[in-house]
Amino acid sequence: MGDRIIVEGSKVGQGRRAGEIVEVIDAPGPRHFRVRWSDGHESIFFPSSDARVVMEKLQPKKAAAPTKKVAAPTKKAAAPTKKAAAAKGTAKKA
Repeated sequence: MGDRIIVEGSKVGQGRRAGEIVEVIDAPGPRHFRVRWSDGHESIFFPSSDARVVMEKLQPKKAAAPTKKVAAPTKKAAAPTKKAAAAKGTAKKA
């Protein structure tokens, strides 16, 4: 499920407990949960007035950012080959 459950301390000085709801058990009778507590143990929990369920907020899907179009790299003019230079008559003689 991913939702969280927070249980406030019922006595002075008693700390808050928090856990992740791993299963909702809808059996006849009151609704109860299988909870994985922050200390790592799991238990079946029947919530009372000191407990509250914090629903996991679904993140809206973000639209993909428009991609910038990058100009294709310009091709450098290749240096004339000896064959092409000879055809033009500009080849250097060795």
